[in-house]
Amino acid sequence: MIIKNFVGNMAFWKLYSKCSDVTKNAIQKDTIHKSEKKFTKDLLKSRLEDFPQFRNIYVWRVEHDTTTYATKKLWLKFLNKAYPQQSTVEIYVRSSEIGENFWLPHRYCVINAEKIGKNVSILQGVTIGDDHKGQRPVIGDNVVIYPNAVVAGGISIGSNVYIGAGSFVNFDVPDGSTVRATKASYTIYQG
Repeated sequence: MIIKNFVGNMAFWKLYSKCSDVTKNAIQKDTIHKSEKKFTKDLLKSRLEDFPQFRNIYVWRVEHDTTTYATKKLWLKFLNKAYPQQSTVEIYVRSSEIGENFWLPHRYCVINAEKIGKNVSILQGVTIGDDHKGQRPVIGDNVVIYPNAVVAGGISIGSNVYIGAGSFVNFDVPDGSTVRATKASYTIYQG
């Protein structure tokens, strides 16, 4: 256990230190998300230890960083042994672009977007995916997607948007909008 933690800690710091400045900045913003804390190595370590879903964001950023070096895959393996990624969080972003300050406060979601802007929070049970043509959503800046929402297809979600719990969104959403699910209706059949 001690060796596993030592190797894991070495791996996360080695991977971070080799990243480009742009990726380091994004990781720092993700780490301090909506807190008054300043970025430190210890804060990054505690996020990796305490939030399995944060590991997915961290590993995605490291994997998609433009800096390449011979031991990158090896260090990622060490990191995943010590701090496994959350298997119930899947991140697929085609353009390799997720803006800084990205936050997944819960462990269950599928993210299959073309692009995700800055300051985006995605809560539990959210599915972001493609349509039957393989087109994926583009999500703007300052977006919050609440639990169990579905965002699907080659659509554009503007900036400063809130998507309410349980919403199904397969249409473009302009900047500054709030989308909410309509009240469910029911029909009683007798006989």
